Amino acid sequence: MEVTNMLNNSNINHTPIHTDPRVRIIRLPAVLEMVGLCRSSFYNKVKEGIFPKPTKLGRVSGWLEGEITDCIYKQVNAQRNTDSTK
Repeated sequence: MEVTNMLNNSNINHTPIHTDPRVRIIRLPAVLEMVGLCRSSFYNKVKEGIFPKPTKLGRVSGWLEGEITDCIYKQVNAQRNTDSTK
């Protein structure tokens, strides 16, 4: 009876714990669309440490959207800093 009352309690918050889009896990097609690279070029940059390695999600892999976004901004800033010193 006590469990039923707990489940029916209207004070339970059903809002997701993580609403920050930076913690959204995205799959390879979405990553490739964000970075504008083909699959092999992207994985070469992962090997070089420019982009993060994927996180395993059972049998599939994904990336944190925020980490990919951070890497894109780092590349843009590095390029702009290099261009401004010329």
